Amino acid sequence: MKVSRATSSRSFLRLAAFPLMLASLIALSGCSDGMARVKGQVTLDGKPVEGGKDGAYIIVQFLPANGVGPNGAAVADKNGRYSMGTGSHYGVVPGDYFVACTFRPARPNDPAPDRKFSDAKTSGMKCTARPGSNEFNISLESPPKSSPRRGV
Repeated sequence: MKVSRATSSRSFLRLAAFPLMLASLIALSGCSDGMARVKGQVTLDGKPVEGGKDGAYIIVQFLPANGVGPNGAAVADKNGRYSMGTGSHYGVVPGDYFVACTFRPARPNDPAPDRKFSDAKTSGMKCTARPGSNEFNISLESPPKSSPRRGV
């Protein structure tokens, strides 16, 4: 029986296509480690904060609401974007978290958020992280302007 060159080429292509399809499926499904990937942007009074080398220093912290498990932490970049991590892992364990945001301005007179945001107990921010991709944008506000005191 003589096999034509065209038939041989099609068989080879089918055999070569199978490993490629398998590799593609594995890449698309990912190697799920059960972690919740959390990213977002930090804003101050509606504008993205400028973190990083020449900007403010912003640390975002996720503290487990039930008090059990590791905290998540991230540093915001020059566009105020962050990606949460836990130790050497990218992401956090799925669950509910209280959120705190520590902020150090680049210069002493630069705007800074109200100090309440630096403590998870007073920030008023909470996040639920689910397995897979999550986005949690953080809106910080400047401290309220104090009204002038009137003498008695």
